[in-house]
Amino acid sequence: MAQLNLIRYPAHEGEPRVGIGAHSDYECLTLLAQDNNGGLEARNAAGDWIAVPPIEGTFVVNIGDMMARWTNDRFASTIHRVYNRSSNERYSMPFFCGCNYHTLVSCLPHCSSSDNPPHYPDTFAGEHLVGRLDATNAHRQNTSGAGV
Repeated sequence: MAQLNLIRYPAHEGEPRVGIGAHSDYECLTLLAQDNNGGLEARNAAGDWIAVPPIEGTFVVNIGDMMARWTNDRFASTIHRVYNRSSNERYSMPFFCGCNYHTLVSCLPHCSSSDNPPHYPDTFAGEHLVGRLDATNAHRQNTSGAGV
């Protein structure tokens, strides 16, 4: 499963505003192209928000929730947000990289031990994604369907 989005944050006047609130991505990895207006922030291990300035010709790579599950949080999901401090329009293009709907997502053997058992139950990639979408979008009806 993969998805490419084009996101536009409208221009605004006055106080900076949150373009999208704090969240982690659902899939394995996200490749992000952003314009030169900035605004992307990531939360570091100390819980502080740090700017992720755009660098010409590069992509931002975020670890997603599914990769965190596979690696037992050895690679943690990147908590991030967009806080538009510019009065300009802002554009970003995230490419969400996942896996096939029926792929079993189970803690990799070298990522757990008797002292560090798996943090998450096994799931299937599609069920994980649909569950996250349903939990995040209260207005969305569960469309997973039986036997999909």
